Amino acid sequence: MDKSADFEPKVRSVREVLCPCWSVSSAVNFSPCVTRDNSDALTETSVQRYIVAMKYRAAFFFTIVVGGTVLLAGCGEEPPLLPASVRIGLSYPAAIVETQTRLREGLDFALDEINAEGGLLGKPVEFLFIDDNDNPDTAMQVAEYFADEGITAVIGHWTSDTCYYAEDIYEKAGVVMLSPGATSSSLFQYEYNYIFRMLPGDDEFARYMAEFAAERGLRRIAIYYTNDEFGKDLSRLAERAFKRYGIPVVDRVSVLTPASAADVFARWDAFGVDGVIAAASLDEATGPVSLICRRYPDISVISSESLNKLPAYEALGEAADNVFIVTYRPSAIREEFYQNYTKVFGHAPDLFAVTGYIALRLIADAISASQSNDAGAIAAFLKNLRDYDSPVGKLSYNEASHTFEGQPIVIAGITEQGP
Repeated sequence: MDKSADFEPKVRSVREVLCPCWSVSSAVNFSPCVTRDNSDALTETSVQRYIVAMKYRAAFFFTIVVGGTVLLAGCGEEPPLLPASVRIGLSYPAAIVETQTRLREGLDFALDEINAEGGLLGKPVEFLFIDDNDNPDTAMQVAEYFADEGITAVIGHWTSDTCYYAEDIYEKAGVVMLSPGATSSSLFQYEYNYIFRMLPGDDEFARYMAEFAAERGLRRIAIYYTNDEFGKDLSRLAERAFKRYGIPVVDRVSVLTPASAADVFARWDAFGVDGVIAAASLDEATGPVSLICRRYPDISVISSESLNKLPAYEALGEAADNVFIVTYRPSAIREEFYQNYTKVFGHAPDLFAVTGYIALRLIADAISASQSNDAGAIAAFLKNLRDYDSPVGKLSYNEASHTFEGQPIVIAGITEQGP
């Protein structure tokens, strides 16, 4: 679907707004779009994504990594010519993702396999990586840059916030975006042609959490959530899911620090809380959950994948025995993949390692099947995917959720080695 007729900001690109070395050719004058129907028009909300960029006129400058080469891109600078290769865009906040997940390991594992098999279209494959710093405005700049560079497929971005602001740019430019981490139900609201995600949506995670809480006989739930797109969406959907099971959510809190903990826990004591949902993003889960576990060592804490990492296990100590996370069922990861991965990296893959591996393999298989690096051909392959053979079983594309069904997601205990 071509959305250019629905929305045309009066600037040549977002980069012109963000970089003082480019000038805006005409006055910026946004007018809200008139929504014709839910599938064929961008609403005023989409306009706001672009308006946000107008608030920031900082220099357009970031670090780009191609293969092992570090390039600096800024005002008036062009990156050096690259060798003939198939480039896949890659963007996420490295300070979070590369220290708290094994996503990059899974991506590199797939990349090494693909190149060992001869690459794609007779060329080696490499990543063009740009760190978006978990910043929506930077994510918009990154999306524009990838589009200008002729990148046709991007694995990114990581959070629901960054995807929310970048997805329209990719769609308008005709660039495939495959997010390995975003789950918010507020994403993917339109009938996008080029936008996909790897993980189930927050509505599915909320359902798993509610089912598990009911099985454990929990009666009064409190929710700790981060005040971002992911945390707000999952907490809202979790409350709705618990209501269907007749389990009341008696408190919701987005701030839980040593200074505020006494007041929060006094309320929880009065309410008789016996279970807590942690709807928290990766870098904001461990501290608050540690406070909860120290105060309530026997309480059940049900978390997103945010706590599935060694630092969380070490911080929680013995209390980790009562912390449960949404993850892949370990037995579902095929033995051959598990052993090969462990042999290379010296430890087991986590959910994100498997997700990253599958994401790159999907794009590579799409390029191989069509013998083309065309974004339309890649998108068509992904949309027609049925019974795709992956390390966690057969996957099929679900157009309603923009994701791939068949992933064996469960609630599992957290351990030193992962779930």
